[in-house]
Amino acid sequence: WRETARLPLPAQFLIETGRLIAAERSGLRYRLISNWPINKKNRPATDFERVGLTEILVNSAQPYTAVTTEEGAPVFQALYADKAVSQSCVGCHNAHPDSSKKDFKPQDVMGGILLTIPLSR
Repeated sequence: WRETARLPLPAQFLIETGRLIAAERSGLRYRLISNWPINKKNRPATDFERVGLTEILVNSAQPYTAVTTEEGAPVFQALYADKAVSQSCVGCHNAHPDSSKKDFKPQDVMGGILLTIPLSR
């Protein structure tokens, strides 16, 4: 989207706004994660993320939440299902050479939106 001067895709928009929010150093963060990411850095990195992705596949209407710790500090985390909301999501992921899953359908859970909020000690 940057090279073509077009509007970003929904995933690109979420990634870019997440980057801008994280740069403000409030501790609030959100990002996309998936068991089938096009960009490998978006794979689950913690036990919370791995379990959460499994849970939202079973029940996409409920976020998976917990209080966890990062660098010894408590954080609230919530993982919300990220569904294929348009045919462009499905088409891109199914056709992309770096995608490890090629059979998405509209409304399938493609991964999750991970929200992290720092808690006071």
